[in-house]
Amino acid sequence: MKNDRQSAASCPACSASEASTVAAWSDWEREAAARDDGPMRIASAEASGYAARKPDFSRCLTCRSVYLHPLPDAKELAAFYQNYHRTGDFVRKAEKKVARAWRRIAFLRHRAPGKKFLEIGANIGAGAEAARRLGFSATAIEPDKEASSAGEALFSEVRHVAGMLEDLAPQEQFDFIYMAEVIEHVPDPLAFMKRVASHMAPGAILFATTPDAGHWRTPNNIMSYKSMIPPEHVVLFTQTGLRALFERAGLKQVRFRPHLKPGIRVTAVKSN
Repeated sequence: MKNDRQSAASCPACSASEASTVAAWSDWEREAAARDDGPMRIASAEASGYAARKPDFSRCLTCRSVYLHPLPDAKELAAFYQNYHRTGDFVRKAEKKVARAWRRIAFLRHRAPGKKFLEIGANIGAGAEAARRLGFSATAIEPDKEASSAGEALFSEVRHVAGMLEDLAPQEQFDFIYMAEVIEHVPDPLAFMKRVASHMAPGAILFATTPDAGHWRTPNNIMSYKSMIPPEHVVLFTQTGLRALFERAGLKQVRFRPHLKPGIRVTAVKSN
């Protein structure tokens, strides 16, 4: 396994230029092959064309976030998500996912300055449905058309948008934005978060979850971490890295909630 200092592309989280190469693609393939889902993960990466580039895994020396280098391009990601394997799981567990989102949103709803809610990377829109049940006018945006259609059939009172943030009207703003396990999928998280912030009304709240590359329960051998699943996950953040990213995007009051599992739960606010 590699552990070489390098000066590769800047960190997608904090923009620092120095990183260490902690593993090669072959290291990940070897670890993945021993997992139950490993053959499927390896086959998906190969089908996208990304595996052929044999990327390395870099750890930022400043914020300690871990990211793929080089990052996948739009064509490779489109090929990977063409038949995304998790949509069926979301449909089968729809009400369970609504219940979990309901608890999260109910705890924070008093902090939203209004009633417009957006779930980003929504899949079937369980978060948006939970928000609707809590009195919000809810929108779910999801690039996978199949997942969006499944959500529309399940939760017909939610507004479902099959597309990207760019498909929303530029002036459309929301009071509560919900992103569960989304940011780790994004190869340009700063551009993405700036666009998210542009759709937040003054004082709007953002709630996000993502794997935690810096949690005390994250394996020292990061290749054995179950959330290391390229190219589905392209950046695994630490709290330091995610704070830097959100603040670079213009958000403030970045606060992390304690979590016994190796995952981040964070809130942030759009400046008035």
